Amino acid sequence: MKIKTKVFLGYFIAAATALYFLMQWVQNDVRARYLEAVEENMVDMANTLAALAESNLKNNQINIGEFKDIYSNLKKRHFKATIYNITKQTVDSHAYITDKNGIVLFDSAHPDNEGKDFSQWNDVARTLSNNYGARATRTDIDDPASLVLYVAAPIRKNGELLGVITLCKPIRTLVRFIDLAENRIKINAISALILLTILGLITSIWITSPVIKLKKYVEDIRDGKKTTPPKIGKGEIGTLARSFEEMCEALEGKKYVEEYVRNLTHELKSPLSGIQGALELLKEKDVPKKQQEKFLSNMHHESTRMRQIVDRMLLLSQLENINTINIKTKIDMSGLINEIINSLQSTNPKRKFTVTLPNDPVMLSGDKLLIYEGIDNILKNAVEFTAPDGEIKVHLKDSNQSITVTITDNGAGIPEYAKEKVFKKFFSLPRPGKEEKSSGLGLSITKEIVELHNGKITLDSCETRGTTVEMIFTLSKTLCS
Repeated sequence: MKIKTKVFLGYFIAAATALYFLMQWVQNDVRARYLEAVEENMVDMANTLAALAESNLKNNQINIGEFKDIYSNLKKRHFKATIYNITKQTVDSHAYITDKNGIVLFDSAHPDNEGKDFSQWNDVARTLSNNYGARATRTDIDDPASLVLYVAAPIRKNGELLGVITLCKPIRTLVRFIDLAENRIKINAISALILLTILGLITSIWITSPVIKLKKYVEDIRDGKKTTPPKIGKGEIGTLARSFEEMCEALEGKKYVEEYVRNLTHELKSPLSGIQGALELLKEKDVPKKQQEKFLSNMHHESTRMRQIVDRMLLLSQLENINTINIKTKIDMSGLINEIINSLQSTNPKRKFTVTLPNDPVMLSGDKLLIYEGIDNILKNAVEFTAPDGEIKVHLKDSNQSITVTITDNGAGIPEYAKEKVFKKFFSLPRPGKEEKSSGLGLSITKEIVELHNGKITLDSCETRGTTVEMIFTLSKTLCS
């Protein structure tokens, strides 16, 4: 079975099951709510009739004759009331009255009940006991639609209980309303199921389309075809596609090596060319001494660049191959930051540094040389990308859970396309006003250093407001005790 079919069937079964149980619950709830609404109205009507009886007492006796006249006239009334799809033409409710002993004095529907003892019925018995009296009784035990609701109210005079009046309401008409409501619920449920089925089909196509594309991509890789990962977004399937690509690259071992060698060659090519050009010029005769000094200075500068590139590559390689810092010392972060700032200010006197440090000592457990290297890399980048009269802010924050070093500059900022690449090896941007780039290893080294100290590094940059780099070290594992 295809995955598209499985997704659709799973969705359909889940939706149909949920709708079925929802419909059953709603139908049962509708019946209960209808009965509750009718009972509430019956309570009002029963108490209205009780109040009417109390207002027409004769010598503390219930005026039965008045009720006989009312219900006799009620039977003669002709009306036609269309309630939604049901037309009502007769009053189907009736009432009976008992004395304080539960003996029937009047029954509008069944006069032969007069004189009978109703004190055992819940509506009468509970009302005579000063409780709310109500009951529901079927006239035909096998027919649920024959149910009759009974709601009673006491008849009193000066607090003395004289009798009980009970209002009776057959639910046969009510059942027709309930049936209409349940039919509408069923129609709506079927319509909802059809809509959900269509949505389920669309959803199954939407979900499985990336999987089908990924399947085709993997098959192409299997067949040795030159292919690229399908464009299926940044979700889990997209990540899986990129993981397949990375796995293939790792297995082949070509792209990484080629890129590494190509970048290394590119980085070393420039200083080597400079040294070679200077040597060729020095071979010539009659080179003025000043020119010789200049060529020698250039050779020294370029050889230093080459050594720095090699040293930083060795450091990065070392950092990539260790998981933890074996030798840790207590590092005074405030003192370390001041030391780095003083060193940078000595070579960049026009640059303005604003440093915010806590009053209390901030101690971090780790390798001081590596932490120095990491912070120094970020600050040097800030210096190189900030105008000579620009400002660089350094903020150190100590909380109960972490130590945060935030470095902000108001320099040129990082282009949008480069934000995801700045921590990659050998990636570098031209310095403002210069064509020369760095080795592209500084931020990679800093990222490795921060992560080795159980931290994380984030970067936020805008070409109009500069760059902010934040290094967060978790205290639970890095702080000396």
